[in-house]
Amino acid sequence: MKRRTRRGIRDQGWRQWWHDVRVAWALFRDPRVPVWTKVLLPAAWLLYFFFPLDLLPDLIPLLGEVDDVMLLLLLVRLFIALSPSDVVAEVRARVQGASRPEVIEGRYRIIDEER
Repeated sequence: MKRRTRRGIRDQGWRQWWHDVRVAWALFRDPRVPVWTKVLLPAAWLLYFFFPLDLLPDLIPLLGEVDDVMLLLLLVRLFIALSPSDVVAEVRARVQGASRPEVIEGRYRIIDEER
């Protein structure tokens, strides 16, 4: 049995977050996702980001930005959870590359329309 190291777990966690960000971006562009979901959650993050009070003060280098990033990642997960499940399943499959479009090979010829 293969042991998972902390680095392996951490890499897998970041891959999952990156995958979720890609899924959320594809859902954001999908017209089947409700508009209120597309507007409300990004607006909430922007409001928190520019609001003068933070959970962790920005005076501490790097630590002050952690709460901003964590809230963004949590809102990405919430956005996916609030999107229609059938659309999420389709987009996840597309992002993972499971449903690549079928390629149909063929020949073509140019027909001169002046004849």
